[in-house]
Amino acid sequence: MSLSLGGTSGLNDHISLKANVARGYSVTNITELASNGLDPDSLIIYIGNMDSKPGLSYQQDRST
Repeated sequence: MSLSLGGTSGLNDHISLKANVARGYSVTNITELASNGLDPDSLIIYIGNMDSKPGLSYQQDRST
C-alpha cells in the first residue's frame, strides 16, 4: 500500500514549482517470517525471522 500527494504551482510562463510527498507500507510475507532452508529451484538458503516488522518508507521531492 502506498500514498503519494503532490502539486505544481506556476510562478510564470517559464518556471513552475513542484512538490511531492509519498509514504509506502509493506507487510512481511511468509518467506520473511517462517522460511528455514534451501530453495531447491534457485539454490538460495532462506532464513526466516519471526520478529520481522512491517516496512515503512517516506519520500519527498521538490523541483523547479
